[in-house]
Formats: sequence, structure tokens, C-alpha cells
Amino acid sequence: MAKEILDVLMDMRSKGEPYAVATVVETHGSVSAKTGAKAVVDRDGHVVAGWVGGGCAESSTCEAALGCMQDGNTTVIDIDLN
Repeated sequence: MAKEILDVLMDMRSKGEPYAVATVVETHGSVSAKTGAKAVVDRDGHVVAGWVGGGCAESSTCEAALGCMQDGNTTVIDIDLN
């Protein structure tokens, strides 16, 4: 998986396409994505490589990634699936 992400990042960078990299930094309880999981989000808010969870987690992550691409800042989001 890491090589796939790196390949995608290198390709997007060489084309000058905006992207964000999302990383799971902490988890609690039973979760589908473990700490360290990564995903690349494109300018349209779609995961193009990797995985940080499904459904609500992916949607929230992509929304935050779009905001980061727009303002150039980083962020940490808290997703409570309970």
C-alpha cells in the first residue's frame, strides 16, 4: 500500500495537482482503520489511494482535506462513530 500511495503522490506532484494526505493518528475502541493508516485525497474530495475508514470517517476526512487544500493549513479532526 505504501508504494501505491507514494506513486500516486509523485504523479500528482509532477502534474501540479493539489492533494492532501490524511493520516490516522489515534484510535479508540473497535475501528476499521488503525493508527498510521493513510489516504490521498484529490482536489475533488475523493480518496485516490489508501484508506482511513469507510462511510462517515471517509466523508469527514475528505471534507477536512478540501478545507486544508483551500486554506493551506493542516488540521486534526475528531471523528466519533458512537
